[in-house]
Amino acid sequence: MPGMTIVDVGANIGYYTVLCSHAVGRQGRVHAFEPDAEAYRYLEMNVERMAAGNVTPVQAAVADRTGSRAFVSNELERGFLSIATDSVLTRTVTTVALDDYFRRTRLACSGCHQARRRRRGEISAGRHGRAKCEKQKFAAGNGIQPRCHG
Repeated sequence: MPGMTIVDVGANIGYYTVLCSHAVGRQGRVHAFEPDAEAYRYLEMNVERMAAGNVTPVQAAVADRTGSRAFVSNELERGFLSIATDSVLTRTVTTVALDDYFRRTRLACSGCHQARRRRRGEISAGRHGRAKCEKQKFAAGNGIQPRCHG
C-alpha cells in the first residue's frame, strides 16, 4: 500500500525488497535486513540497479537483542542464527532488535504515534482508542514483550 513502512527481515538479495519498494511508492520506506555479507552485496546492487531510493539496506540479523550472534552458513538457505558455536561454518554477525532500530532511526509505529497525539490532545480516543500498533501485534504472536514508545 502506498506510503507504508515495511521491514524485510532476511532480505537476501532483495527480490521482495524491490517489490515492496515499488508497492509503497516514493512516500513509503523499506528497511531490508540481511546479515550474510555476500547476499548483502547483491541486495545493495539490486537496490541500486532498480533505483529503489526508498530502501535502507542494513547488514545485520534481526534478533531479540542488539549485539552479535553465531550465524551458521548453509548453502540451501544462505544461513541462519544459532546458539551452536562449534560448527566450521559458523561466524559471528551483528544483530539488531527492531525496538532499538526503530528508536535509533526515529521510526514510530502508528499505534505509538496515535497514543502520543491523544496525550497531547491532538486527537480524541474515540475511533483510535483501540488501535494496536503492528509491533504489538507481531510481539503478541511471537511471544515477545512489546516495548512501544508511545
